[in-house]
Amino acid sequence: MPKKRKIRNPWCIYRHGTPTGVGKIVEINGKTSVSILYSEGQHYSPDCWDIRSIQRFATITAAIKKFGKYSGCTMEELKSVMMLYFPSKAKEIVKIKE
Repeated sequence: MPKKRKIRNPWCIYRHGTPTGVGKIVEINGKTSVSILYSEGQHYSPDCWDIRSIQRFATITAAIKKFGKYSGCTMEELKSVMMLYFPSKAKEIVKIKE
């Protein structure tokens, strides 16, 4: 079995024209696509996205800050939702300033 490589810049904003959400890249599928997890408790397989439809970030906080510029909600609302989706990152998320 091949050794799993660490993914650089694993956090992303995915988009269909305008940014749709924040997720975590869990697999790189060649040079053209990635598999994205929408939440830690996701009960279905990660979705495959074209690499041209995402913007990558080193941290979840950077991804949330950028996505906050496009979303129609306040940063506090966005932080609350992202803490539900990625509870293991709640300590980082709660520190985000508007």
